[in-house]
Amino acid sequence: MDAYIGVGHGLKPDGIFDPGAVSGELVEHDLAVSVVDSYADAMRRSGVKVVDEGHSGAGHDPNFVGSARRANDLGVKYADEVHFNAGGGTGVEVLVDPGTSEANKRACRAIAAGIAKVLRIPVRRDRGLFITGGFGFLNSTTMPAAIIEVAFVDHATDRRAIRRKDALEDVGEAIAAARCDFLGVRGAPLGQPRPGVPIAASRPTASKRRAHAWANSKGCAEVFHEIIDAGWGQAKDLGIDAALFVAQAAKETGFGKFGGVIDASFHNSCGLKTTAGGDDDDPKAHKRFADWDKGTRAHCAHLALYAGVISTAEAKRLGDPRAFESIHGVAPTVRELGGKFAPSRDYGRSIVRDLLRPLRRF
Repeated sequence: MDAYIGVGHGLKPDGIFDPGAVSGELVEHDLAVSVVDSYADAMRRSGVKVVDEGHSGAGHDPNFVGSARRANDLGVKYADEVHFNAGGGTGVEVLVDPGTSEANKRACRAIAAGIAKVLRIPVRRDRGLFITGGFGFLNSTTMPAAIIEVAFVDHATDRRAIRRKDALEDVGEAIAAARCDFLGVRGAPLGQPRPGVPIAASRPTASKRRAHAWANSKGCAEVFHEIIDAGWGQAKDLGIDAALFVAQAAKETGFGKFGGVIDASFHNSCGLKTTAGGDDDDPKAHKRFADWDKGTRAHCAHLALYAGVISTAEAKRLGDPRAFESIHGVAPTVRELGGKFAPSRDYGRSIVRDLLRPLRRF
């Protein structure tokens, strides 16, 4: 294992939730989770083996010692914990122990510079570096470690910066770039990785049981469980993330409640149109499938075609009515579905931000 990435605050061992700093609608723990999700995804795209609390859940000691113990047990090459600041001030700073290596100090200054560039806020102290011995995460870890204080939730400039669209995802990417340099990683084995969450996956990024429980927590219609059951194995067989299939189906069907131009009788889990197509508000322009097996198979094939995982001919064979050569491989990541799978440029990002990541963390 190469890296441990912790989330500031969260569920404590006694079951009490510690939100961290709170300013209006901004909650430190929730902000940190969004950054860590993006950070960890970016590291994995570069071939780095990561354990992160964004996926495995919280439950560490509030004085950072629990996170340090977890990092030590894993034997990682470095450990970070992501936080947000409060209490007067502006800008980004990265905390390190006085005894940390010069290489880690350089990496942490690069982290601060990257975040400052993304958010357009200043770096604090010594080019973003705060050397301190007062935190258990820093003095209890046995490897290079850092506490990353991204910005101040209670300063007007910082608040505007972190509330900008995709700001937290971009912060995660910036941290990952600095830590890849620290590890000597220059990119994924097949070349420079594309930003965003990949559609292709060797295994689901959440379990099927978790998907059902998450859907229940959202008040899904009973038919949505049928959709999950029908499409889960199909997604896995095609080499795409089954959790992503569920997240997109949730977006497109309203968790099985539909309410749009088509209803559940279409057995259409992603709004696929017929080959001829037509207006968005025309039910006849949308494909009607015989059952959920066929509908979810076409859905998964369509996603796999966008990702370039299967050929156009294979997608057609699997029942995709919109299997056109022009879309083959044009969206290897979920972000790139925006403006392609659907007209909105934010389509893919919203799936990741509002559905896939909450499903993973559930």
